[in-house]
Amino acid sequence: MLQLTAGKTFDRAETALAPLDGTLPLGKLGAKFKAGRKAGTVSPLRLAVRRMLQRDRDASARDIWLRLAARPPRGLAFFQSTRLGWYVETDGKPDTSYRRFQNIVAEDARATRQR
Repeated sequence: MLQLTAGKTFDRAETALAPLDGTLPLGKLGAKFKAGRKAGTVSPLRLAVRRMLQRDRDASARDIWLRLAARPPRGLAFFQSTRLGWYVETDGKPDTSYRRFQNIVAEDARATRQR
């Protein structure tokens, strides 16, 4: 016996789930939308870091941060808070801490040196 919150009792699960059969095609539509970025695309922050590294390969993360904070790319806002530390806000995305920013610079610097 299967009992739902409405108090109705059904002998089989198929009988209880029959009203939901019309929603099945809508679930198939979700297969078109895949999570994550397309292959080969990067975030606006990483793109800005790569541009800075192309200009100056030996720039430190702090130098790049200060340059980007002075003229932030569209959609990015750089903050230096005494309470929260340094972080980047991106439109509609989670904030990026300064520690993560340093890792992004290191990853991209390593990649540009190998080329």
